[in-house]
Amino acid sequence: MWADNETLLLDLVKDSTPLGRARLHAFLLNKGPWSRLDEVRPFNPGVPHKPEASNFYPADSTKADIEQWVKALPESQQRKATGFYSTLRRAPDGKLIVVPFSVEYQGELAQAAKFPQAGEQVSRRRERGRRQRPERSG
Repeated sequence: MWADNETLLLDLVKDSTPLGRARLHAFLLNKGPWSRLDEVRPFNPGVPHKPEASNFYPADSTKADIEQWVKALPESQQRKATGFYSTLRRAPDGKLIVVPFSVEYQGELAQAAKFPQAGEQVSRRRERGRRQRPERSG
């Protein structure tokens, strides 16, 4: 994930030209503006090379910076900093902090929370349809 993915996606959705539609299609297939089949090169103008951090830690940090910071943390904090359910960000004072996904993506999670009810309705309709189908005789 890239910090500007959402902005770029919204711009692509607005572009109704054939080239814009093609770029949107490629963006959706690749889940971002880099071609997985072309050595992860950007296919949209103005898009930089894919960040090494993939938005899991600040773009102004290097992998070495992060590793050094993590090593200086107490062991319990190291597990949180390197866990699957957190990102690393800069606090207002510029220091690195661990941010749980539940905080980092709270807006997206709130939107996703609206969908289980819709999924449940679809599942019920499918199940009713299966029960109403006549059995095939062989």
